[in-house]
Amino acid sequence: MTVIDPTPSTRPGHSSCKVLAGSLKEAFLTVYRANEDRGPYRIDQASMGRRSLKNICLGYLTELEDEDVRQLCMDQYRTGGNMTDVIAVLANIANNDCPEREHALASFYERGGTIRS
Repeated sequence: MTVIDPTPSTRPGHSSCKVLAGSLKEAFLTVYRANEDRGPYRIDQASMGRRSLKNICLGYLTELEDEDVRQLCMDQYRTGGNMTDVIAVLANIANNDCPEREHALASFYERGGTIRS
């Protein structure tokens, strides 16, 4: 059996998540859109599972550092009616060196860490 080195590559921009996101971008987008919240916020298991799955997809997509994905993040940030969705955006976009990151973090700080201003 071949021995695999478990340490991550030190090449810039190389990660298994980024490779998966690039290969499965359309699938991640489809699953993301299929699990967007419609209607009032609910705390039942099915709703929490949909939010979790949607935000996992968003996490993979943000690895691509793609302008359309950053726009998707900002749309979710602006319309997020729950802290789960807002924090998911902040956690994912905080790792990207982009103008959207600065805007989202500053906005969240200015509104005192709440989901609504």
